[in-house]
Amino acid sequence: MKKIVCTLMAILMLAGLVAGCGVASGQTTATTTAGASTTSAAGQTTGSANTNPIKLAVVGPMTGSLAEYGLTARLGAQLAADTINAEGGLLGGRQVEIVIYDDKGSPEDAAALAEKIVADDSITAVASGHCQSSVALVACPRYQEAGIVSISASSSHPDYAKIGDFVFRNNLTDLPEAQNTIQMAYNRGYRKIGVVSMKSDFGVSSANSLMEIAKVVNEKTPMEVSLISYFVDGTVDFSPNITELKNAGLDCIIMTSEYSSFAPFAMQLRKSGSTTPLIGVGVCYTPELINLGGSAVEGVQFPCIFNPDTTDPVAVPFVKAYTEANKRAPDYIAAQVYDSCFAIFNAIKMTNSDDRTAIKDALYKVDFQGVSGRMKFDEHGETHKTEIVLEIKGGKFSEVPNAIKGWDEFLSSIK
Repeated sequence: MKKIVCTLMAILMLAGLVAGCGVASGQTTATTTAGASTTSAAGQTTGSANTNPIKLAVVGPMTGSLAEYGLTARLGAQLAADTINAEGGLLGGRQVEIVIYDDKGSPEDAAALAEKIVADDSITAVASGHCQSSVALVACPRYQEAGIVSISASSSHPDYAKIGDFVFRNNLTDLPEAQNTIQMAYNRGYRKIGVVSMKSDFGVSSANSLMEIAKVVNEKTPMEVSLISYFVDGTVDFSPNITELKNAGLDCIIMTSEYSSFAPFAMQLRKSGSTTPLIGVGVCYTPELINLGGSAVEGVQFPCIFNPDTTDPVAVPFVKAYTEANKRAPDYIAAQVYDSCFAIFNAIKMTNSDDRTAIKDALYKVDFQGVSGRMKFDEHGETHKTEIVLEIKGGKFSEVPNAIKGWDEFLSSIK
């Protein structure tokens, strides 16, 4: 009898201990590291079944002059999470949770956040790993070292994906975009080109790519980048650049800059009396460019991967859902982050695991048609997509049909 009583008491004590630890039932609220916010609560854990959320980090400038990029990355990721959760989640019903980190567009802040992310075992992958090349190049080596996937939807510096096999890029590098931009200038009859660019990793790389591509065209017909005019981050007065550009007698100006610099430069250029045509690059594509630049950016053209007015049957439902949820149309970052999330979802499904290394290995096998084009990474973690040309017309973005060809086809067409 004493043995029976002791056994019963032991069982009751064990049951109390388990209940006290909250293993049997109860919902816990997700906690976040400093500098992060979360968009949903953690799930329940019952018995041995894992129903904790699958957390994906979105890191970008949520505040500051480039906050538009961080906002659209967050909205694109959240729509992806909402979509997969409505379909039942992953790994037997686990919900996807988006955790937001504000790197403020600062390499220093990004480096500190990278340390926090890799130290948090609950973060499965970085679905949107920083928006600017100069920031991503600082933070992503830490993700590589720690073995956690990071996908950028807008870092175009050629060295970015070379960081390692855990680092992926879901946008074009500087070189193919330079090919398309120079082709645009050539097709509009411009032969003497000036480039104005921020003196940053992205800006210098982009300007050099434009110069090299113009040299390739110049081997067949006269065309050159005759001037590169740099400015530093935070520049408010562009008059020195404008004077230099106006004195050069240019056919057009290509500005390799985010919207926060492009808009004030365009306004000051037009105020100076210059009517020299302006061409941008994909990174300036955001409604904020029109909001800030107004009539000064009317007629600006630039290459871009995504058009929200698309008729692509894969992308149309995404545009509709995004617009209804956010009362605004998606831009290229929103679309590419959405696709990056689904690349991770597919990798998790393929491996039936949220293991960080397993996801990395599976991403090299993922292949599907995304809303921004084909989602397939090559052996270097790069995607290869086709750009279109958008023009600001009547205060709106409009696609310019048949504006660019494949690079080899374009070169062969030059007489």
